This record gives sequence, structure tokens and C-alpha cells, in this order.
Amino acid sequence: MKEIKKIKRIRKIRGFSQTYMAQNLGISQRAYSKIELNETQLNWKKLTQIAHILKLGVWELVDTRSEFNTEENIAELNVGLLQQLINKYESKIESLEIELAELKQNTA
Repeated sequence: MKEIKKIKRIRKIRGFSQTYMAQNLGISQRAYSKIELNETQLNWKKLTQIAHILKLGVWELVDTRSEFNTEENIAELNVGLLQQLINKYESKIESLEIELAELKQNTA
């Protein structure tokens, strides 16, 4: 089952443990482990829940025509988050520079 491999790979990329997944699914870690070992038949509801936890659409898990390139998607997400962080710090620096200029004017 290709989606099982995707689930495991994406879970690891996201940094989620089996325990984390199990807690979010409301099952034991052992029950979740059985999912990844393909010892448990997944129903649509569980697949949908797993997709939600992994921040994916359920179709991205079940589409067997193309391999979902999670590494590329994670890289794009990281670039976006880094850009947000850079913008935040640049804004803070600008704000502090204005505050410093005002303090210099007030002490002169």
C-alpha cells in the first residue's frame, strides 16, 4: 500500500512521532504502529484524519499516479517561513533604529 509508505515518510519529515500521531488519532501508539506496518486496514475516515494531522489533502496520500514530493514541499514551506522571519526582524530593526534616533534627539 503506497499511502502507508507516504504516511510514514511524511510523518518523519514533519518530525512527528508515532506517539504524537496516535494521540491525535485517539488510538494507542501500538495501534498506530500497526497502521505503518500495514497490519491494520485503513478506512477513509482514518486516512482523512491522518492527512489532516500531516497537513495534507487526503488525495495526496491516496494518489498513486504520482509520488508526492514532500522534501520539495517542505523546502518551499521552510523558505516561506524564513522569509517571514527575515521580514519580521528587518521591521524590528527599522523600528529600533527610529527609536534610537529619537532618543539621540531627546538627549542632544
